[in-house]
Amino acid sequence: MVSLKDIAEKTGLSKMTVSRALQEGSSVSAATRESVRACARKLGYRPHLAARSLRTGCSRTLCAVCGEPDERGFARLAAFVETSRAAGYDVTVMFVSGGDSRAAARLADGIFAARAGGVAVFPDKTSLGELVAALQAGGMPCVAADMDLSPADRPAGTTVEEGNRLTDRVSIDRQWGMQEAVRHLIAGGRRRIVYAGLDRANSRGRYEGYCRGLDAFGLSPESIITRGHQFADGRTAADRLLAMRARPDAVVTFDDPLALGILNRFLELGVKVPEEVALVGFDDRPAAAMTYPELTTVSLPNRELGQAAAEILLRRIAGDSAPAGALSVTVKTQLVVRRSA
Repeated sequence: MVSLKDIAEKTGLSKMTVSRALQEGSSVSAATRESVRACARKLGYRPHLAARSLRTGCSRTLCAVCGEPDERGFARLAAFVETSRAAGYDVTVMFVSGGDSRAAARLADGIFAARAGGVAVFPDKTSLGELVAALQAGGMPCVAADMDLSPADRPAGTTVEEGNRLTDRVSIDRQWGMQEAVRHLIAGGRRRIVYAGLDRANSRGRYEGYCRGLDAFGLSPESIITRGHQFADGRTAADRLLAMRARPDAVVTFDDPLALGILNRFLELGVKVPEEVALVGFDDRPAAAMTYPELTTVSLPNRELGQAAAEILLRRIAGDSAPAGALSVTVKTQLVVRRSA
């Protein structure tokens, strides 16, 4: 992290002069002020605003930054707010749609200016890694909820990057839920179980769980890769599943919208679910319980995630000095058995 000393060494000025030049309304000359600020920008300097806030008095307010939430995101947010308020904290909620490092820095500055005691970041469908980095650079207590700070294209089998290890996080064990789904299908006599889903980093936990579930029973994985994971993608996937040389007797999917599209197309073509093909979704969206047959799916622990994020943040604010990342926890998914499998 760049310090006042680094800027002083680059400009040949004293730390006191550098500090005054970075303050609004200081008495240093315009030329000195511009020289110092230009150097600060070049080096990527950010003041330790959290420490400054503590000197001036920090309000009992937490901040929750959300990407583009759906019903799952709002459940997480509600649990975070309830837990925070029970501890005597108000919560300010900010909704953002991503942005570059400059946008993240501006948002971080706004959070510091509001003197928030800590921040929980709920990315949902939005990448907010830059914001987490900006908050950490300023010393703000921060927890990332269901958020992988590694590059999206990280090769399978590589270690998690430094950002993940140095950030307090709440993670969801999607692999466990998929293993439960496979075990349930095998217990019901299914043996040709195919995975339908995305070929990208955020599907890795699901797919690895699927493979491990099969491996435990000596079965081999087989998958079809979809372009997306919406209802229409599911209908297209259904045709491909039925065209396989050995038709599957069970399908597990990336998420519920994909599964519901498959189910819709199966029923349209007269394929009986679950008699001919059992079907399992993932996420437990409200629609999963409204279709016919009702969709067996893996439920995400959304409220538990929001509650855990608040509890970690409250511990940091209370002075827990465990190393960054040491307060990270993982919450498990749960299989919800309905009529489709």
